[in-house]
Amino acid sequence: MKRFVVTIVTLAILGWFVWAAVVTQDVGRIFRLVRSTRFSFYVPFLVLNASAIALASTNLFLLLLRFKNPPKWKRLFELDLLSLFGAYYTPGGSGGMAFLVYMLNKEGVDPRDSSCCLLLDKLITLFLALCSLFILVLLYVPAGVVALDRTKLMVLAAVITGGLLLSVAVPAVRLKLRSVYVRIAVFRHHPWIVLANVLITTGIFLLSASQFLLAFKALDVHAPDFSRLLVSYGPISIMGYLPFTVSGAGVSEALAIAIWTGPKVGSEEIIAVFVIARLFTLISTFLLPSVIYAGRFGRARLAKLSNSHANRF
Repeated sequence: MKRFVVTIVTLAILGWFVWAAVVTQDVGRIFRLVRSTRFSFYVPFLVLNASAIALASTNLFLLLLRFKNPPKWKRLFELDLLSLFGAYYTPGGSGGMAFLVYMLNKEGVDPRDSSCCLLLDKLITLFLALCSLFILVLLYVPAGVVALDRTKLMVLAAVITGGLLLSVAVPAVRLKLRSVYVRIAVFRHHPWIVLANVLITTGIFLLSASQFLLAFKALDVHAPDFSRLLVSYGPISIMGYLPFTVSGAGVSEALAIAIWTGPKVGSEEIIAVFVIARLFTLISTFLLPSVIYAGRFGRARLAKLSNSHANRF
């Protein structure tokens, strides 16, 4: 019964966000915008996507160096590519993390060590996202934010921060936080690794914001200032961590409409940009891993031919 109630509440929350973000919009205009997409922009989008994944692999590689049997960077990059579907299309990216822990275990990495590194990486991403939210509230030009004024953004930031602080009062949460702290305490003695992770994650935010800028250009519509795209990417990205949505669907769009809408940027354009960005990402999810399998098949084929040629002589 409890699971049934949780499921109903989850679907109700997600349905509300989808209704607010999509159903209330001019769907016909969104469809026309998507049809006008210039797919030539997919190539630079793919390059930026692959570069962001490479940086994410570098983050995990640096964190795993402090433990036994760290895999090579190339192998981590391959595993990251293979985990894309789980990372993008499961709630909170849990499928991608589970895949990485499983595969790294086969590579000789203790699951506790890999889980610790992945957890710290997520916490750093969350920290930077919250910092981005406060920068958006405190330092961004208030006139540039139309759908949410400065006061409402301050309230939103305060509610999120207050909710996090109040959650600490729950004994189960305190116990979980204590266990998390014990697991990542090893990095207290390696602050340079944590600092490098922060800087690299900032680079991932930069590349990801650039992908949204390319999506706007692919639709040939006016884009918000890049600074606003960059600062708002963090809060939008952590919507994918919410358990009641897959890859932040519906929730991310609703928040982006609230932040990006302006005199030259309408909600329909923003929805269309998300549709294209998600379409490009879906294609990359299958295209990039296929490169791995093609490369492995090619190397195996060449090795077989070489052995066959050597045996003849």
